[in-house]
Amino acid sequence: MQTLKRALGLIDIIEKTKEKKCSLSYLSKTSGIPPSTVHRALTTLMKCRYVQQDKISKEYALGSRLVELGLRARESMDVRSLAHPIMMTLTEKTEETSYLTIRNGYFGVYIEKIESNQNLQLFEPLGATVPLHIGASRKILLAEMPDDFIDEMKVHGVLYSSNSDKQNDVDNLKIQLEKIRKNGFAISQSENIKNATSVAALIRDSEGNVVASLSIAGPSYRISEKEDKIIEYVIRGAKEVSKKLGWPGYVYDRDINI
Repeated sequence: MQTLKRALGLIDIIEKTKEKKCSLSYLSKTSGIPPSTVHRALTTLMKCRYVQQDKISKEYALGSRLVELGLRARESMDVRSLAHPIMMTLTEKTEETSYLTIRNGYFGVYIEKIESNQNLQLFEPLGATVPLHIGASRKILLAEMPDDFIDEMKVHGVLYSSNSDKQNDVDNLKIQLEKIRKNGFAISQSENIKNATSVAALIRDSEGNVVASLSIAGPSYRISEKEDKIIEYVIRGAKEVSKKLGWPGYVYDRDINI
């Protein structure tokens, strides 16, 4: 933890410097960390592209990886603000909780949710991180990834589930993902929470890239009573958000308002 704090501190010093670049001696003096320790930290940060070094001046500046993360963060904030009113409508029409999920590596993260007014609700907090192969909101994001990505998940020990052994089987999972691609939506039952059902659809940006998923989740007995209607609303809602993000595949689709 101390090493991480030092590394983040060095990044912060570079960012706050007027010229946006610093020498090793300046970083050492400003941080109060010995030059040798600063150099080791910078070497690691450069390997991960968080910091780069000018070959002539030998000064350090922020790296391209931070730019990439910044753009992703901005995209997440954009999709969140654009999705919010549509999620409000979605929850009102279905009377169930709606979720907005993004991919972070091998996991899915909830970045927004609109809770229903039902007495019995699911407890899935914002920021909750769950492997991509568990639950419709994450599985539909996984369906957009290549097969070798799933193999990587298995190698890294991410493919696990407390509710279904079938979810651990790579071949079975790939069959499920192919079905999701053909259907254009995902549905799951008791994968993350027992006796809960979720329906999800993809959100795309102006270039067609998948940026998030929109989903509805609730107790299975309630969802089953209105499943077809929920699927329709979720797909329309995801299309509406995609349209607002500029995805041309939906710009001329006039019948998508939920």
